[in-house]
Amino acid sequence: KRILIQHRAMADWPWMVEKLDLPSTVGFVLAFHFFFYVRYVFTYGFAGALAHAEGIEIPPHSKCIARLNKCSQFWRYFDRGMHLLIRRYFYEPLAGSTKGPCWLVLGTAGSFAFTWYWHDMEKGDGIWCTLSVLGISFEIFVTQVRKWTVVKNIETRYLGTAGRMREAAAILGSPHYLLTILACLFHLVEVEVCFIVCRKILLGFPFPVVPVLAGLYCACHVASYVKEWEETEKKKQA
Repeated sequence: KRILIQHRAMADWPWMVEKLDLPSTVGFVLAFHFFFYVRYVFTYGFAGALAHAEGIEIPPHSKCIARLNKCSQFWRYFDRGMHLLIRRYFYEPLAGSTKGPCWLVLGTAGSFAFTWYWHDMEKGDGIWCTLSVLGISFEIFVTQVRKWTVVKNIETRYLGTAGRMREAAAILGSPHYLLTILACLFHLVEVEVCFIVCRKILLGFPFPVVPVLAGLYCACHVASYVKEWEETEKKKQA
């Protein structure tokens, strides 16, 4: 209990985070994300159990955040109920299923604009939503670039195997994973605390940014294998 109280206090007191050494700063970020995840799973799971007892079907709770390495995955799989609400009433009317990439970006921006409004339009939540829109827009951009003939030829020539493609995805995905983590941090702690964390991690070369990216590179591999395992299990059940 004392650890939880201290952890919550650090989220509101920038001077405490400023005094942390680099490993402790990284640990603070990870711990805060996982504390929020566990609390959310418990709260949502308890309410979900009551709903199931009444015969009401609700979306499952969040997937483990350790394998959600993209901004779009956090949007899709963390708060699934809210995602379904936003997707139905904001994203699909704007983006649809047959519109181009610009409409997808517009739908994403509209969805996160509502998310910001939902969270009382706080400054930190505004930054969180903005970074999330940028992250998802980058994912849309990469998807479009991979359709170009020259890019397809490069992938066929140099990334022809599943192992090489997974390696490239992990290398390029680790900075995006870091963006996802830092974006969500703005939703969880005070803005000034977030800026301190970003400065200490992003501007600390080679420590801690290189080890952090190396760790996220490994996490991207794990996320890839877990996704493959889930797809295999779905095929077995089909």
